Amino acid sequence: MTRAVRQALDSAGLTMREVAVRLSDLSGKHYKFKEATFAAGRLNRVARDASLELWHPIEYLSEIGAAILPCLPAPALHARQHSYGVGRVSQCHVGSDAGERAAIVLRYEGCVEEDEL
Repeated sequence: MTRAVRQALDSAGLTMREVAVRLSDLSGKHYKFKEATFAAGRLNRVARDASLELWHPIEYLSEIGAAILPCLPAPALHARQHSYGVGRVSQCHVGSDAGERAAIVLRYEGCVEEDEL
């Protein structure tokens, strides 16, 4: 997982410090929570101004298998558009029981924030 997240961050030209929220396919399996925590810890080595949130939309979507990956950007976009998002950058990651891992980084480029005027 760490490798997948690092590659996604590198491709986006960002660091884990810039990520405000992580979205994942976590469904209650203890080892998946540990893996997500270890990956974030390995890549987030500096103090943060705010906590690094972890959202797992499976809790309201149910276990939908690989279909979760294209669903993960929707809550991040909705959160930003409706002002309950915690930042402009979200990181999504998923993993299969067979060991495959994937990660993407999303940066919201919508309207200008008041503090950026």
